[in-house]
Amino acid sequence: MEDNLFIMRHGHTLYKQGKVSIDEACDIVDEAKPAIRQSAIEIDGIFKGKGLEIQSTPYGRGLATAKEVYAQLQELGSKPGDIKINNELEEIRNFDYRIMHALARGGVLDLDGDKYLFDINNTNPRQLSEVQFFRQDEMHDINYSKKLPTELRRLIANMETCKSAEYRLTKVLSKIEKESVLVTHEGPTGMYAMALTENKDSYLDRAGFVQLEKVKDLWYPKYINKIGFDAYAGKDM
Repeated sequence: MEDNLFIMRHGHTLYKQGKVSIDEACDIVDEAKPAIRQSAIEIDGIFKGKGLEIQSTPYGRGLATAKEVYAQLQELGSKPGDIKINNELEEIRNFDYRIMHALARGGVLDLDGDKYLFDINNTNPRQLSEVQFFRQDEMHDINYSKKLPTELRRLIANMETCKSAEYRLTKVLSKIEKESVLVTHEGPTGMYAMALTENKDSYLDRAGFVQLEKVKDLWYPKYINKIGFDAYAGKDM
């Protein structure tokens, strides 16, 4: 096989679907499709029409993205394999962005009618950017968590750490045997965007991709496309 592959983040979404079948998947907005297809065109240009395997997170937004990639590759004359669902490509398990955002930025958290007020000096005393607060798993480490309501502490404790999600992705990479596009989420992929941009606040933007190359059985980030590059410090993920 070629010693490189592509990791792609799903397109812009309304977050209305969880885990669904490939046929049911439709959780991307129409405005997201041109960017997804442009990334697919770039991928095809690098692989020069070779057949690619497409693996996807089981979530509707990822599968809908994978279907757009598949359709675009077919239109270009490539012959991608059938889309395969890989549960190890899913988002950070039990993740709730609302909680992370409120702890990182301070202010009011409204969880389905239950409201909590956070002082950023207590929940994010190092004043980390939202991206770094997330990447460093501060939710699981902050001393202030002991003062949070029991139910909120339970929700935070049940969230997978960012490091665990990144490790899941590396396990997937270790099993790759064919030129592939892996459609996943920001959580497991941001480490590659950070490495390529040398910006600790960067992340892989929606519909963008990172190209990896294999060197001595290990995968290293090689390239991030323009759609995927977003390194504006402090911007919401």
